[in-house]
Amino acid sequence: MTWKDIEQRAAEAKMPVHLYMRQEAQRALKITMELNSSYHTPEEVRELVSTLIGQELDENFGLFPPFSTDYGQNISIGNNVFINSGCR
Repeated sequence: MTWKDIEQRAAEAKMPVHLYMRQEAQRALKITMELNSSYHTPEEVRELVSTLIGQELDENFGLFPPFSTDYGQNISIGNNVFINSGCR
């Protein structure tokens, strides 16, 4: 995702870019807090990360929390990816 993409999303939301980024950062914090705060099945982890990044993930995706990001929607994940715990 480029800066132009972010500007376009902010314009579509009819918001100044800084407010849009704050809103999306809060969204990412909420999702990562849910991901990191308790046990989730691999399927639940995949669904949470998919929601965070706005991309469907293949069934071979795996992640061991904790995981953190400030925005999330600029992350792209391919097939057969495993992310170990503590990724920042």
